[in-house]
Amino acid sequence: MAGSNLGGDVTNNGNIVTVQQVNGVDKVTLASGAFAAFHASDLSLADTIVKRDSNRSFSAENIGANLVSATTVSATSLFGSLSGSSVVGNISGNAANVTGTVAIANGGTGATSADLAIKNLLPSYVNSGTLKVKSDGSGLEWIVGAGQGTVTGVTASSPLSITGDANLTPNVTISQATSSVNGYLSSSDWTTFNSKQAAITGAATSITSADLTASRAVVSDASGKVAVSTATSTEVGYLAGVTSALQTQLNGKEPTITAGTTSQYWRGDKSWQTLNTAAVPESGSLYFTDARARTAAVLNSTAGNQTDQAPSVSAMKAYVTAQGGGVVSYTWATADGATKSITHNLNTATVSVNIYDENGEDILVDVVDRTSVNALSLTSSIAPTGNWTVVVRP
Repeated sequence: MAGSNLGGDVTNNGNIVTVQQVNGVDKVTLASGAFAAFHASDLSLADTIVKRDSNRSFSAENIGANLVSATTVSATSLFGSLSGSSVVGNISGNAANVTGTVAIANGGTGATSADLAIKNLLPSYVNSGTLKVKSDGSGLEWIVGAGQGTVTGVTASSPLSITGDANLTPNVTISQATSSVNGYLSSSDWTTFNSKQAAITGAATSITSADLTASRAVVSDASGKVAVSTATSTEVGYLAGVTSALQTQLNGKEPTITAGTTSQYWRGDKSWQTLNTAAVPESGSLYFTDARARTAAVLNSTAGNQTDQAPSVSAMKAYVTAQGGGVVSYTWATADGATKSITHNLNTATVSVNIYDENGEDILVDVVDRTSVNALSLTSSIAPTGNWTVVVRP
């Protein structure tokens, strides 16, 4: 083509021929496409043309397209429609529409309906059998036997609890009881529990939580329960030694005696009688009288040697006079008050004074003063309540 000029899609510049475009596609675009085609790969590479390997397969992370009649597709994610005779790899996500069947061996159900899928997935049916979870949890099996039921789920209430799969492999457990949580008793707890007092019933239920009042008798109340009496232990002690019915003993005692007067006595016929000498005869013992006393004990003489009789007053006066002196007596009356002045005629500087009350008892006065040879002054702390007798002796 030397010496010629080319035009149209092909141009020349001397010995160099340049293709400017092919079917309207410029040379830059053609060169870029050729570069991309040359670097095509069956690997999952960004911005790279995908080509199949010798097994007609390729790898991709995301495919958003309609794949029709693909023999093998291996992808992380697929978007759109997928059809073909073989899918290798994991397909995740939600499929809007899946047609055809996936074999059980490939992770499918081998069916196009739920009923057929359940039938395909369950073990071969056994007549009169019960479907159970295998003891090792690896799947289901039919069990034939009387009394077999169907368990669709296991639940429990406290203190029981369920762990594991409640429908397939439930594990029923119970925790140990505490002071606030129900549960099982340990062996030591059981020993403690078994050693406790059995439940108290009957009359003693009224005294299980509190002590009785101290030192009281115990009785049963209207309900037949143990109760405290108003009787004290001291009062109950009074019954010690009783050998027969108390009321019978009391009924045999003397009735209450109505009080009499101070001048009466209780006679043997159980009546009050006037107490006098007529009621008590003298018999061998004589009553005291003034006449009998004077006759038995007083002599009108100071002569003799009697030891059980006394001389009379007149005999004593006569005796004193005969001995050279006399005895004089005076009355200290109530009207005299607590001081009494006496004048006598004994004519002696020394005299003795005795004072007797109205009952004949000796009285000691506080002061006896001799105011002259024949005069005395007597002073008492109290005035006479009756007539006193003052006896003055030389």
